[in-house]
Amino acid sequence: MNILNKKIEPLSLFYLCFVMYAISNALTLTNFRNNESLFIYPIYLYIRVICAIILATIIILDKRIRVKLIFLFPLIIFLGMSTYFSGSWNLALLVLFAIASDGVDVKKIAKILIIIYSSILLLTSLSARLGIIPSYPIKGDGGLVRDPMGFTHPNTFSSFVVVVCCAFAIVRFKKFNLMDLFVYSFGFFLCWSIAYSRTSSICIAFILVVSMVFSLIKSKNIHKAMYTLIAFLFLIECIFSLYLMMHYTSSSPWMTNLNRLLSGRLELANYFYLNFGTNPFGFDYSKIQIFYNGYTSFVVDNAFCHIILESGYIVATIFYVVYFLAIIRARKNGLYSLNAYGLILYVPVAFCEMSAFLVCFNFALISVFKLAGRNIQYSDDHVLKA
Repeated sequence: MNILNKKIEPLSLFYLCFVMYAISNALTLTNFRNNESLFIYPIYLYIRVICAIILATIIILDKRIRVKLIFLFPLIIFLGMSTYFSGSWNLALLVLFAIASDGVDVKKIAKILIIIYSSILLLTSLSARLGIIPSYPIKGDGGLVRDPMGFTHPNTFSSFVVVVCCAFAIVRFKKFNLMDLFVYSFGFFLCWSIAYSRTSSICIAFILVVSMVFSLIKSKNIHKAMYTLIAFLFLIECIFSLYLMMHYTSSSPWMTNLNRLLSGRLELANYFYLNFGTNPFGFDYSKIQIFYNGYTSFVVDNAFCHIILESGYIVATIFYVVYFLAIIRARKNGLYSLNAYGLILYVPVAFCEMSAFLVCFNFALISVFKLAGRNIQYSDDHVLKA
């Protein structure tokens, strides 16, 4: 067979794009990026463009997907304007991956990410220990030394651990046993004892509890109750995050204590809100000089606050609504699939980590439009079909 005559399947291109984007983005979050000879950040920028072109081509060439674009046209216009004004490609790539994801197996994506992020965790940690790349420990509450293990921040290291645990939970959907307990316990240990990340540790504990509930309790009513609870947890997190972003004050004891517990996340979000406000299509923070508490760039870890400050309140509001509807409609239609399962696992993460709204971390986001839509069928292999 002539290899030149072999047709390249759109699904293969989709998986290739996802792998390239996940790896290149992950490496920008390690101190390998300090080595200019590796060209990590320039390569990431090129890969971002290549992925956008390939995904757009997949969408244009698929007649079924083109029809759906009619309903998404307003979102695409708003998203284009947000990308232009904010300079952030995060939501644009998320939407491109989501629209082009017909037929994509979420479990396969999960397996790919376990390999990618576990490998980068191991490579980066070993390189830092061997002195190949620098690692900059920081002091936390009580003088505890938080080790980033060669990543840009201890919270970045812990977010990689969380995504591996989340991907593992999806691969092991409804199959919880002692192996799962070991993996989550090890992840908890890494986040709690090395990175000293309380929030990531809590997120892993949440993944453990949800995995146990869906595996060990067979009652559909309990599963429905879980979806309802987590859907409204998402709503409460969103409202509470935006309230704190706008009204945080150090004169409030409970706010100050919560801010300390969250490693200063509330104060940072409030600083950017008070100084730059919210805009309809976002704001490009890379074009200004920032000097605040040792930070020289836009740093807002709360995903709800990050997206509205960076991408603007129009697309942010649409995203909040779509995410919420995806969980609610999954519950209503009984679609307790891997797609919906992945979305609910990342709900508590969103309160403390922007990674919850990045498709290369929260890969279940590729199914958010399918889940939020009305005309959905459910198959026994846990794959959604439009």
